[in-house]
Amino acid sequence: MAEMRVLITGLNGMLGQQLAQLLPARQITVVGATSRQFNLLETQDALQTKLDALGPVDAIVHAAAYTHVDGAEANPE
Repeated sequence: MAEMRVLITGLNGMLGQQLAQLLPARQITVVGATSRQFNLLETQDALQTKLDALGPVDAIVHAAAYTHVDGAEANPE
């Protein structure tokens, strides 16, 4: 059986780092993306191009988060 490939957004965050450590023990290959590499505010075409470049993945775990609480309150949009 082939290993699963999982894309994790927010790879440098707390949850992303933990998943990246745990999944390989379960024969899951982690394909990670930091916010600099995979900006979710980009156009759909730009994101699709980046997804295509990563190769096939079996699942995407969206672990990216905006954690600057004061900034989020000051700029709710």
